[in-house]
Amino acid sequence: MNFREMLAIDQHHLDYELLRQPTLVQIVSEELVRAETKRARAKENVELVKAELYTEVRNNPARYNINERATEGAIQAAIIQHARYREAMEAYLVAKEDHGVLSTGLEALQHKKSALENGVRLLLSGFWAPPSVPRNVVENLGDNSNRATQEVIDGLNRDVVLRRRFGR
Repeated sequence: MNFREMLAIDQHHLDYELLRQPTLVQIVSEELVRAETKRARAKENVELVKAELYTEVRNNPARYNINERATEGAIQAAIIQHARYREAMEAYLVAKEDHGVLSTGLEALQHKKSALENGVRLLLSGFWAPPSVPRNVVENLGDNSNRATQEVIDGLNRDVVLRRRFGR
């Protein structure tokens, strides 16, 4: 799942972006539910492995280099060092990370929704419309006899467009 592509907004096709938004939210939401289930199962597996290892260490402390009188701290240390526990914990951490990525992705899609709404407002207000020259200036230009004035006005219009588009 490529979140960068999902979150990108094509301002020239806001209609398409708005129609696609609910589908993207649904896709990420479904994946998030799967990730939550996977994380819960991985956590349950960690607890199961921990309980099995506790019983093994408690019943046979010498096998884990613990003297006859095994303390809880020594048992816990033996459990944490065991390969089965470490594998189960690694699987849990991966599942937890996947869940976190999907959670932030869903939140980012909510921000995209707000950005789309604001983009539509800007479009409707004429923010991306080409600049217009006041009528009195156009009337004064008349038959293009004053070419220097026309060039200044064109330059000003380009500056307005650049500022609007690129925040300059």
